Amino acid sequence: MEPLTQIASFCGAVFILAGYFGLQAGKFSEFNLVYLGLNFTGASMLLFSAWYTGQIGFILLEGAWVLVTVFGFLKRFSRLSS
Repeated sequence: MEPLTQIASFCGAVFILAGYFGLQAGKFSEFNLVYLGLNFTGASMLLFSAWYTGQIGFILLEGAWVLVTVFGFLKRFSRLSS
């Protein structure tokens, strides 16, 4: 694995774990922008790493994680506009 994919996968995992820890510790709510941003960025980085290395299972997992997070962003912003 090339250094770029190693860095992307490490940082992506740290971002997702930081968001999850913040949620469990009560620092974030499920629609907090920092939480959503950490999830989106982390999952996108892991998706890049999985795509580059051809890991189909992780492509599916991280692609779904990105889509679910986009849904969270849309839900949050629709709540603000109403």
